[in-house]
Amino acid sequence: MFELSIEEVVAESNLELFTRVDGFKIELFQRNSSSTALRFTDDQGQEIASFPWWDDVDQDLRRWTVENVPLGNILQPYTDLDQGWGILIWRQADRVYIAECNGEKLFHSLHWVAADEYTNAWTDALAQARRTPEPTA
Repeated sequence: MFELSIEEVVAESNLELFTRVDGFKIELFQRNSSSTALRFTDDQGQEIASFPWWDDVDQDLRRWTVENVPLGNILQPYTDLDQGWGILIWRQADRVYIAECNGEKLFHSLHWVAADEYTNAWTDALAQARRTPEPTA
């Protein structure tokens, strides 16, 4: 196992450390009885990354378009760090790189997916969120 800092994760020399994700999907699921959450999975249903502090995802995604999805570039990756958890997401050429950490801001979960698969998975997730019934007051 290896652990990398943010600077080390996005260095081009370390991109060979990332593992290809087959069958990339974005799954919306009930975290508890009142909150929808989101995770990235592979074709076996294995979680490759999640957003543990993002509650009521479906409500947020109803207002999103593909332009709103988390995606940066190698110079400015999308970054979300909260309470010891973090994720970096960026596109380089035809790949999207996803790095997740749990604690200490050292990244240990490193994956990549084809850029069109990433975009298609988000398109599906946005459509699913829009089909989810609005919460009642």
